[in-house]
Amino acid sequence: MIFGFFYIAFLLALLVYMNYFLKNRKHYVESVVRLLRVMILLMYWIFYQPFFESFISIIHCEDGYHYLDRGMACFEGLHIFYFVLCIIFLILLFSTNIIVAMLYNETQPVQEDCLSRLESSFEVALVIYRSIVATFATFCSSEVCSWILISVFILASILLCYQYYKQIPYYNSFVSIFWGSLIFISFWISINALLMKLLRVNGHIVIIFIGIPFIAFLVKNLREKRIETLLKTNMDKLKLDIDSLIQVHKMTDFSRGVNCD
Repeated sequence: MIFGFFYIAFLLALLVYMNYFLKNRKHYVESVVRLLRVMILLMYWIFYQPFFESFISIIHCEDGYHYLDRGMACFEGLHIFYFVLCIIFLILLFSTNIIVAMLYNETQPVQEDCLSRLESSFEVALVIYRSIVATFATFCSSEVCSWILISVFILASILLCYQYYKQIPYYNSFVSIFWGSLIFISFWISINALLMKLLRVNGHIVIIFIGIPFIAFLVKNLREKRIETLLKTNMDKLKLDIDSLIQVHKMTDFSRGVNCD
C-alpha cells in the first residue's frame, strides 16, 4: 500500500514537471520522458490490479475490525486516515489508468512505437474489468465466490480471445503474437482452474506450462490466417467496388448517348 502511494505520487509529480517543461523548452529533459513512459507502462500492465486491491482492501472489515489487521478498529482513529488516503489514491489510480488507456497507445501504425494499435476501447474495458474482479475478489472469499470468479475468468477469456481473433489489435508482429498468447494462456489457466475445482487432481501447473508453447504456436498461425482472410475479403470488396464504378460509368455514358465498346 505504501509503495502504491509513493509510486502514484511520484508519477503525478513527473506529469506535472513534464507539463512545466513542455511550456518551457529550455528545461526539457529527455530522461524524464523515458522514465515516465516506463512507469506508465508498469502501472497499467503490472501494478494496476495489486494497487487497486491494496487500496480498496482498507474498506474490508469483519466484526468491526480490519480483516487483516485485527488491532485496527474500522472507521476509528488511524483507520479513518488510511481510509481517506486510500480513497483519494484509488480515484487517482483509476482515473489515470482510464486516461492512459484512451490516449497513450498510438492508433496509427508507427514504426517507432511497437504498441501502436487499431483503437483503444479494449484498454478501457480491461481497466474496468480488472477493477470489478479485484473488488469482487477482495470482498467475497467464500466457496461460491470462487466458482463465480472462475466462471467470470473463463467467460472473459473467451471474449478476449474472440476480440483478438476479430481485430488482431497490434500492428507490430511480435507484440501482437505475444499479446494474443497471453490472452489464450489466460483462457488455458482458467480451464485448468475449473478442472482443479472439479477433479481435485494435482499436476495442473505442469500441464499449464506444457501447453504454453503450443498456445504460442497456435496464436502465430491463427494471426497469419486471419490476416490472409482479411486481405482476401478486402480485395474482394475492392473488386466489387471497381465493378460497380465501371457499371456506373457505363450507365452514365449510355445516358449521354456515348458509344461504349
